[in-house]
Amino acid sequence: MDSIFNANKPAIVASYKTWLQEKAKLDSLSKENSVDKTAMFAAIDSVNQARANLQKATAQMLLEIHQEMDPEQVQKLENIQ
Repeated sequence: MDSIFNANKPAIVASYKTWLQEKAKLDSLSKENSVDKTAMFAAIDSVNQARANLQKATAQMLLEIHQEMDPEQVQKLENIQ
C-alpha cells in the first residue's frame, strides 16, 4: 500500500497545488472593486476543475489501495468509516 501511495503522491500533490493556485486567483479577483463577470465565472470554473482533478487523483489512489486489500481488510475499513 505504501508503494501505491508513493506512486500516486506526486499527482495528488500537483493537483492540490493547482487547486490552491486557482483558489488564490479567484480570491484575489473577488476582492477587486470592479470585477469582470466573464473573468469571475472563468475563475470559478478553474477552481471547480482543479478540485475535480484533485478528487479524481485521490479516488484513483484509494481505488488502487482497495483493490489490494483482502475482504477482511475491506470489512474492517468499512467498519471504521
